[in-house]
Amino acid sequence: MATLGMDDILLLNYPCYKAPHFSRLGDVEVNAGQNASFQCVASGRASEAENFLLERHSGDRLPASSVRHLSHRRFVVMFQLEGVTRREQDLYRCVTQSSRGSGVSNSAELIVKELRRGVFSALIPPTDVASRITLPAAMQRRPLIAPSPIAPPQLLRAGSTYLIIQLNTNSILGDGPIIRREIEYRASQSPWSEVHGVNLVTYKLWHLDPDTEYHVSVLLSRPGEGGTGPPGPPLVSRTKCAVEQAEAQRAYEGTAGLSAVEIQSRQLSLQWETLAYNLTRCHTYSVSLCYRYSTAGGGGGHNATVRECLGVEHNASRFTLRDLPPYRSVHVRLALSNPEGKKEGREVTFQTEEDIPRGITPESLTFTPLEDMIFLKWEEPVEPNGLITQYEISYQSIESSDPGINVPGPRRTVSKLRNETYHMFSNLHPGTTYLISVRARTAKGFGQTALTEITTNISAPTFDYGDMPSPLSETESTITVLLRPAQGRGAPVSTYQVVVEEDGSRKVKRELGAQECFPVAASHGEAQARAACTTTRPSWPQQPA
Repeated sequence: MATLGMDDILLLNYPCYKAPHFSRLGDVEVNAGQNASFQCVASGRASEAENFLLERHSGDRLPASSVRHLSHRRFVVMFQLEGVTRREQDLYRCVTQSSRGSGVSNSAELIVKELRRGVFSALIPPTDVASRITLPAAMQRRPLIAPSPIAPPQLLRAGSTYLIIQLNTNSILGDGPIIRREIEYRASQSPWSEVHGVNLVTYKLWHLDPDTEYHVSVLLSRPGEGGTGPPGPPLVSRTKCAVEQAEAQRAYEGTAGLSAVEIQSRQLSLQWETLAYNLTRCHTYSVSLCYRYSTAGGGGGHNATVRECLGVEHNASRFTLRDLPPYRSVHVRLALSNPEGKKEGREVTFQTEEDIPRGITPESLTFTPLEDMIFLKWEEPVEPNGLITQYEISYQSIESSDPGINVPGPRRTVSKLRNETYHMFSNLHPGTTYLISVRARTAKGFGQTALTEITTNISAPTFDYGDMPSPLSETESTITVLLRPAQGRGAPVSTYQVVVEEDGSRKVKRELGAQECFPVAASHGEAQARAACTTTRPSWPQQPA
C-alpha cells in the first residue's frame, strides 16, 4: 500500500466561481393542510435569465415564487407549497441553471405532521364543554409565553466568509417545549435579515461578506399558534478580511487594468482601475505600487537590481514613478495588503524612452601620437541612455612649436558609425598640440563631450627645393652659394650646416708651375676657408657663403 502526501496546494481558480452559491437550507416543519415555504439564500449575481428551481428528491421540480435581492451580490429565492399533505413530505434542495454554471444547495426535509385527536383536544380551551382534558391551574391562570433565549449566541470562530456560532440556548424565557431553533442574522448596514433552521447546537453561517459586521440572534419555537418567540440578544461579530476570493483574484491577477498614461525618459505615469470592495474584500487596506529595474548600463559594470514599493492613497488611480533610468525595462505590479495578508497582481513591463547619452569618460580615451598622425581610441558611454547611432570627433590645433604654423587652426569634424570607436587623424603638423573632443549620439541628441589634448612628435626639418642651386661664384680657394630657408617641421631651425665634399672623379692634374712653394705664409682665415665643413647661422640664409 502506497501513501501519497501533498503540501502547499495552490488554488488558482474556482471552476464555478460565476454560478450562485447557496447557503445552508434548513428543514421546514408544518401541519398537514398548511402552506410550506422554503427560503434559499444565495451569493453571487443573478441575471434576468437565471432559472431557480426547488428540486424534490423524487425528481419533481417547482419554480420560484419570488426573488428578492438583499445586496449587489446576495439574494433570496422563495418557494411556496400550498396545502401540503404527507405525500409532499420529502427531501428538497435549491437548484439554479444558467449559462454560467449550475448551483445546488444541501437537501432539507419537509416534515408534515398530522395532529392526532388527543393532541387536538389538548389545545381546546378548558371552558369548552367538549374538553376531555383539564389543564393545570397554573396554565389556566396565565397564557403561554413564547420562548426566547436569555443570552446571545457565542462565537466559536470567524473567517472571511463565515461565522461558526454556538446557539447557547440552555437558559430561556417563556414556555417550552422547544421544538424548533432558528438563527436570524443580518449585516449591520442592511435592513434585510435571513433566517436559517438549525438542528444542532452549533451552526456555520457561510457565504458572508468579508470584513462585515453581522448581528446574529436565535429564535425558539414551541408547539401551537404563536409559538415562535422574539429573537434573543444578538451576537455582534465581524468577519475577517480576505483577498483570495475568486473574482477578486482573477481581477487582481489581471493587474486591475494597470497601464501607462505617459512614458518619458526618466518618469512613468501609470493608471489603474479604482480598487473597490469587490477587489479589496476589506474596508481596511493599503495599496502599494512596486517596481524594479536593472542598473546595468551599456558600458558594462556591475549588474544590480533596484526594487522599491511606494504607498498610494486608497482612492487614487494614478501615480507617477520618477527618477527612473532612460531606455530601461521597468517591471511594475500593484500590491494589496490588509490585516489578513498581502496579494500582488501580475507584473507588467514598461520601457522608458531614450535620452541623450552621458559623456564618454576622459579616462577611456587612449591615443598614440606620431609626427603627422594620431591614433585615437575610446569606449562607449557608461550610460548610453538608448541606442548609440553615431560618434562625432572634432579636432583643432591650439599650439605649436613651429613658428610657421598658424594657431589656432580651423576646427574640423568627423562622424563615425556606432560600432567604430577609433579614428586615425592624418595630415597633421608635427610638434603641434591638438584639442580633440568626442561625443556620442542617440535618437534624442548628442551627449556630453569628452576633451583631451594631444601633441604630435617633432620631425626633422626639410628644404623646399629639390636640387642644389648653382654656385654664385668660384675661386681657386672659395665657392659662394645661396642658402634658402628650411621648413622647421615642428620646431624652429636653430642652425644650418653646409657640407662640402670633394668630388674625386672630377680632379684635374696640373703641371707644376715655376714656383713650387707658397710665396707667403697663409693666414688663419685663409686656412679656415679651405676647411672641408663650414657652419652658418640661420640668420644668413640670403647671404652668399
